[in-house]
Amino acid sequence: MGHGLITLNVADKNEIAYVSQFVPDIDWPDPNPTPSFYNARGMEVRNGIVYLCYDAGGVRIIDTADKEHPEEIGRFSNPVMNGMARAYNDLVLECTFAHVAVDYCGMEVLDVANPAAIALVGWWNPWTCHDDLFGWFTSPGYAVEVDYDAECQLVFLSTSKSDLSIVDVSNPADPESCLAFGTPTDTLVTWGIDIHGRGEDVLGGSEAALPVRRRAGRKAVVTLASLRGLDPG
Repeated sequence: MGHGLITLNVADKNEIAYVSQFVPDIDWPDPNPTPSFYNARGMEVRNGIVYLCYDAGGVRIIDTADKEHPEEIGRFSNPVMNGMARAYNDLVLECTFAHVAVDYCGMEVLDVANPAAIALVGWWNPWTCHDDLFGWFTSPGYAVEVDYDAECQLVFLSTSKSDLSIVDVSNPADPESCLAFGTPTDTLVTWGIDIHGRGEDVLGGSEAALPVRRRAGRKAVVTLASLRGLDPG
């Protein structure tokens, strides 16, 4: 994570080869950074472009056309949070938008069509992180991982103490909460999330499939850090 983006050649599965390493600049968005706060987290790759969540360093867009010499071509961090704790954890791309899980600040909708001029289009900020200097420690929820259902135009977020949050992004400029599972006072803490299109199987162990909408078998699968039954109360 602290080693940035590493490119490997996996053409030969029996002899995976190192190609390059790119560590984004940590002296942005805030000066005098704490290095341990800058970690490569969730990412997506589209047409040789890497869209990388860089923890306290915001979102970085990296051109890997030259695999041996990756180059950063865009960056974004919400200026409202300058000087405050922040964590860009995970993202999912849809057309020209990136839906980004930003920890105790909820989810940002970014227009990444022009990497040199990334724009904040919408912000789902249910815990009003910018109003509380200590919100990093006291927030009732933290958006960790994200997935997207294009058919329903819904973003699914694992939100730690708040378990599962579902956000309607049919209007990207005005993302709205539409459904949730669990509360900050229950016994569940979630981390990962994925959407399974169809099927009735419920995974055991540290995962549980939770029905989230009345659409033919659609389920969200949420990794539970603490699982003491599926009653969200």
